[in-house]
Amino acid sequence: MFSLYLHLVLIVAVTGSHYRGGAISYTIRAIPDNITDDGQRIPVRITQRHSWRRSVHFCNDTSPNSGHLIGEGILISNSNQNMSSTIIPPIDGRVRCTDYNEKFDYSSGENSTDILLPINSQIEYVYQGCCWIQLLSHNLGSNWALRLVVNTNRRVDGTLNNSPKTTMNPIVQVELGKTHVIRIPMADSDGDPIRCRWGNSADECGSICTPKCILQSNPCELTYTSLQLGYNAVAIVIEDFDTNNNVLSAIPVQFLIHIVNGTTACNCTEPPIYIGEWSPDSCIGVEINTTINANIKIHMPCENPCITLQDILTISPVGLIKGEITPDLSNPYVYTMPIEWTPEPDQYGIHQLCVTPVDSQQQIGSQVCLTFQVDVRPPEFIRMIPMGLISTTQSSWTIETDQNIVRPRRPSGVYIRFFKRSNNEEVYRIDVASDITVIYQSRIITFFTTEYTWEQNEEYYILLDSGVATLNESCGIESNPINNPNVWTFRVAGTEITTSTIEQFTTTITREQSTSPPQFACPRWLTFDTISNESTNINEPNFIFCFSVNTTLADVTISANTWVSCRMWKLLGAADPLIELYLEQTDEFLAQNDDGNSFALQNCYAAVLSYRLQKGYYRVIIRNPKCAYGKFELQLLAEINQNLK
Repeated sequence: MFSLYLHLVLIVAVTGSHYRGGAISYTIRAIPDNITDDGQRIPVRITQRHSWRRSVHFCNDTSPNSGHLIGEGILISNSNQNMSSTIIPPIDGRVRCTDYNEKFDYSSGENSTDILLPINSQIEYVYQGCCWIQLLSHNLGSNWALRLVVNTNRRVDGTLNNSPKTTMNPIVQVELGKTHVIRIPMADSDGDPIRCRWGNSADECGSICTPKCILQSNPCELTYTSLQLGYNAVAIVIEDFDTNNNVLSAIPVQFLIHIVNGTTACNCTEPPIYIGEWSPDSCIGVEINTTINANIKIHMPCENPCITLQDILTISPVGLIKGEITPDLSNPYVYTMPIEWTPEPDQYGIHQLCVTPVDSQQQIGSQVCLTFQVDVRPPEFIRMIPMGLISTTQSSWTIETDQNIVRPRRPSGVYIRFFKRSNNEEVYRIDVASDITVIYQSRIITFFTTEYTWEQNEEYYILLDSGVATLNESCGIESNPINNPNVWTFRVAGTEITTSTIEQFTTTITREQSTSPPQFACPRWLTFDTISNESTNINEPNFIFCFSVNTTLADVTISANTWVSCRMWKLLGAADPLIELYLEQTDEFLAQNDDGNSFALQNCYAAVLSYRLQKGYYRVIIRNPKCAYGKFELQLLAEINQNLK
């Protein structure tokens, strides 16, 4: 087999104390069909993340949209053998500005470059130069060097290897005299075992090779005791391994640790904490050209009005939009920063967002990173049972997903939470990652609440953390969190009830005899003001639910929205729903509609059915007569005439 080893060096001809760290990785999307022989070249994407002193490499709010480049240097080939038959193009070492901070004086950016490299080869890049900021004396100088090892040999399954991925805030601030745990994110789109180690040669770490503390390999964590004011530079190498424990590739990550004096202002020594919406280290699937929206939430643990959140430091993918940081209207000690990101077609693979909160006393919280796997759709919940009316002793609960799933990869801290509607109090929670009574089967999750008795005539709702369902691929793509209190709801029956067991996904539905629906065999009973995300597929082509009208007349609106444009409708897996309405007692057909509220630009093929209904019980069937199964948002609303109650 032809095997080639290249040594590529980035020579930076500028000196100055301006470098703040970085990381380099690579991605190979697929082997082109016309590649059959050793030595042929394949497209490889090299991604660089570098941070610099902002006063030298300026970046501001307009820089990310303008594509402003920061940094310096050219990636050039410096082979140690005859490479006349192989041409490696130079690569610009500058990066697109994505983040900056005035207080900590850094600008950070990322850039990806597609190049052609020979297949069945191992290629090395070294990015080096001078200088770091002035460092503590146990560092042997100010030179920096980062080495990337690219492996284009075929894997056992015939595919090509993708390197691990990591990123870090360029400056991690710690308090003098304390021991801190610094976590370095690691992810691998191939699902390979990954470990980290210290850089140990001049081309891996330049002048900063001396280990600074205890390093754990997986999860990658530094246990750092800060004994002297100043800056330390850290050089870490992350490697992925094959099934025989051989190294496949290696990527660098380097950053600064800044040791500062602590503060006792406002009698608060607790830094701000990240609280969601996504759990720390989440692996989030997002499809190309699909917008993902989320909220970064930070809590001030001292809850002291003299301390506020000053900033959220970020390291983010190209194109990610960060909104204004605002205090929560219901809790002034919780702050929210909305984010929005629509990956472009060329942003396939893994991307990471890291956030670090800073309070007004300059106390810095722990960095939390989220990993986005672009071009993989996350698992979705298509059915949650039971809904509607239940008994006080209901204890078995089921979630159905649209893809095969496994238990969360995180060892603990992935919760299903039950809340009482009357006061929004959390009354019960289950950690699906660690609770061995939770059952995972292909596309079904079953869990139990045998220790809790529900209050009669009380309404509850259920929220799900991110990652309750996980795909067993890439970095472990996690299901989205369910934070909407109107998606999974139920009401507890009163004193006089009869129980009818319905063989529908082994679910028991209990109905109250006096004011609740009779024992009709309906898979789910919904209440007005329900808004939920549903889905149909070839195995479950119809979505069926029932509801009751308890007043003389009610103007009922049932809608199945797609919230996608016609241009993107097929690509995003939306349904083309038809709504049918029946009188439940007699199965009498009342009405149908497959149109309404449909807009080509934002709600293509939506369906709405509005009807004035008398007191009674009704069944709704949402069909897909054109076989256009898919996702839709269900809304069940009613306007009740107060004079006709």
